[in-house]
Amino acid sequence: MGTWYSLYPFDEEKFTEAVVPSLKRGLADRQDLFDLYKQTRLDHHTSLTTEIIASIALRLNAEFKSYPGYDPFSNELSAFEKENPWYYEWSALFELVVFHECAYYKPELYCGKFGINSRFGNTTRGSIADDILGDIANETIHTYYNIGIVNWITNEDVKLLLIDFDNLKLRSNPGDDLDQKVYDEDFYNLLLLADKHSLGLLYGADLKEYTIFERQLA
Repeated sequence: MGTWYSLYPFDEEKFTEAVVPSLKRGLADRQDLFDLYKQTRLDHHTSLTTEIIASIALRLNAEFKSYPGYDPFSNELSAFEKENPWYYEWSALFELVVFHECAYYKPELYCGKFGINSRFGNTTRGSIADDILGDIANETIHTYYNIGIVNWITNEDVKLLLIDFDNLKLRSNPGDDLDQKVYDEDFYNLLLLADKHSLGLLYGADLKEYTIFERQLA
């Protein structure tokens, strides 16, 4: 059936100022979040510990997206997983923490199984908008074999997308003009809403049901 992608409003400021430091402390100051995560595990057991969470978070790069040795396009990804048995659980924990603390599940913009880029087949190559959409589709350590939180963009990126929106030309499929126009308007409106609240956007794939907290952005 393929992976299903979606976009969500994302409070990058809270993520940077509160969530990242907390993860670097191994969630020692947020036992409530750690307990909430454990409730999602079989028999409420997790191999993650405060020390493991902190050690992972402290090794991530400045953007909190990349980990030494991780390459989502490498044929050796299974070797990375074997060497780092926390890989799956980290992606699940990160997803839950982010959606509990700084991402909004609604409004959600469905991007389908081919992702955000496939919706704009005539995007001007090399444009600012094209570069940003390319960036948001690049996988981070927070996905587990394409599933989880793929990436995110900042409010500055949202502003740039609004300015450069004319370069996101609609995909021209015969008979689909109306649907494509509606999608285009929905994406533009999501950008407007995110910018109104000084937010960025988060890109997720096949998110787990237990990460859904009914945090809605009006």
